[in-house]
Amino acid sequence: MEIYHGTNSVAASAIAMKVDVNLGGGELGQGFYAGESIALAAAWSQGRFNKDAKVVKVELPDSDFVKLRIKQVGHFGYLRQLWRKLKRRRTTKTFKFGTDVVVAPFATLSFSYQYKFESSNAETVLNTSATRTVL
Repeated sequence: MEIYHGTNSVAASAIAMKVDVNLGGGELGQGFYAGESIALAAAWSQGRFNKDAKVVKVELPDSDFVKLRIKQVGHFGYLRQLWRKLKRRRTTKTFKFGTDVVVAPFATLSFSYQYKFESSNAETVLNTSATRTVL
């Protein structure tokens, strides 16, 4: 599988060396986030980091991904409610679902999916099986 993470040049260089699922936080809580769309990753990073925008391409063997414990959150309405709750409680940097990977639409976009890698097991897979390339 190929997924993309939008960020800045310093973080992209660090991610290319090693993924740390405890550093990131977003709309679904703590973890390393990547999405299916290179266009969304690039647009997000450009909007946030302007000329310092970078995208990290993560190529993970399908055979390793399917061994991870996966929680799918497919209901867009539930996802938006959860995101708002986490923002209110200020837990977007700490909340975890207790699984390896969460697969869900973005809380603000229903047409593309994101992957939140949140466990040490997922981190190990990303650091041993995946190829990470800074674009």
